[in-house]
Amino acid sequence: MAKQRQSRHLVVQYIERVRSEIFEVYHREIKKFAKGRNGIYTLYSGNKLYYVGLASSLTGRINGHLRDRHKGEWDTFSMYLTADPTYLKEIESLILRIVDLKGNRVRGKLKNALDLRRELLKELKYSQKTQLDFLMGRTDYKRLFMATKHIGENQTELIRYGLGSTNICAKYKGKTYQARIDRNGWVLFKSKKFSSLSAAGIHILNRSCNGWTFWMAKSRTGKWEKLDAWR
Repeated sequence: MAKQRQSRHLVVQYIERVRSEIFEVYHREIKKFAKGRNGIYTLYSGNKLYYVGLASSLTGRINGHLRDRHKGEWDTFSMYLTADPTYLKEIESLILRIVDLKGNRVRGKLKNALDLRRELLKELKYSQKTQLDFLMGRTDYKRLFMATKHIGENQTELIRYGLGSTNICAKYKGKTYQARIDRNGWVLFKSKKFSSLSAAGIHILNRSCNGWTFWMAKSRTGKWEKLDAWR
């Protein structure tokens, strides 16, 4: 068996576009490479990708597809051996969300990722409302300028909302976390620097987080309010 080299990369070894008949003729040889190994595998029908999967024993899983519901649907396969299985499920889910495959019944799920579509919609509505308010005389030029202000190379989107040099805090499970947004819109928490409120929240929660509803800041009345209200 080929010696597995030490690597910090996800994929350490791979075999691409091998015919399915190898399991009938050279079953022992192919097992030497991938039996009991973690990885991602792909099945092809001709030149068309048919199925993507992951397994903790690649040869056993691929060989099994010669007899299960995929029998006769594919003729070649590839397998990508990994040293660390930590992110394999997410990689499989990402592929299935990008490519619609005939053989896969389930679409990939990104359980711990935040869907930014709703956040984008809020941003668009905010920009539209601000511009309409300006055109109808309901706001001043400064507010319009902040909504459309050019973001510099060292600045983040938070400067659009006038949140530069602002102290913020969050409460979670009875504990209060204090942070600060610097003058360029970066969120500073302890010794770390984050480009968004959500990224700083994820660092604390270790899961997906809507930073606009997680963090709070003092309003002009001195009351702590969720930053979502500032938009």
